[in-house]
Amino acid sequence: MLAISLPSTIRRLIPRVALASVAASGLVVGVAPQAHAASQLVCNGGGGITIDKQLDGTYRWAMSGAATCENPDGSPRGVTVASLTGLAQTDGLGFCSGAKVLSAFSMNVAITFSVLTPIGTISRIEHQVWSFPATTFPIITAYTVGDQDDGSTLGTGAITTHIFGQCPPLGQPSMQVAWVQSK
Repeated sequence: MLAISLPSTIRRLIPRVALASVAASGLVVGVAPQAHAASQLVCNGGGGITIDKQLDGTYRWAMSGAATCENPDGSPRGVTVASLTGLAQTDGLGFCSGAKVLSAFSMNVAITFSVLTPIGTISRIEHQVWSFPATTFPIITAYTVGDQDDGSTLGTGAITTHIFGQCPPLGQPSMQVAWVQSK
């Protein structure tokens, strides 16, 4: 008898669905390779995320991780590595906290982009806001990447949390993230 392991199937599907979501959402907001080819980045990575309930009933989100980024037009930029940290606070967790929706979400994210070239490393820090409107807080959530300084939209992404369908604080304290941004 052929047995299918649901956790194994979900684990294989999550990165594929996240990447497909980012690709599709990039088309929706118009981050086209022709429009921003010289400065577009496609990033994919993961790391840790903890979502803890606070004494006042709110939830504190703390994220840290790493990603690799590519320029899809193939320009020789070297290898780009992104180190990211982020903090947010929400009133609930959508269906994970017994509510119908998670209210509008906004996470302040600091990303250090480091380009490794044959002559050395060039680093820059970007302060971004990853946000999405009210949602049920599904396993994969699409978000908008915004510039924290001027509020402009840089791109879109998708974050995968509560791996194996477990709501925080159960399950794994991990996340996968993929995003497309100009700049």
